[in-house]
Amino acid sequence: ILSKLRDCFSASSEACTADMMVNLGHVYCAYQQWDIALKCYERAKKKLSPHQAGDIPLYIVRALFAKKDFATAKLRLQQLLRFNPTQELYLFNLALIEEEHACDILRKDAR
Repeated sequence: ILSKLRDCFSASSEACTADMMVNLGHVYCAYQQWDIALKCYERAKKKLSPHQAGDIPLYIVRALFAKKDFATAKLRLQQLLRFNPTQELYLFNLALIEEEHACDILRKDAR
């Protein structure tokens, strides 16, 4: 199924809408292919203006979190918080990322 989707979207990537790219990114996340999912989300974000992007930046952060790229996820969230410092969802996700990053560091130190 995934290869058929990939063929379909790669053949007409210019004709893909932002919604199609976001959905494809979700599919790749479900298959734990974080790098490809991030590319899909970035393409979707480029197709829209910053005001139309909606939840796409948060999808990018969640994919980075799942990939365990905590530093980049934290940086992206901090950039989002500069534009909307009272967004509770961003604040919650930032705290979650910092907590998981700290636990990951402690796990590495314990080994």
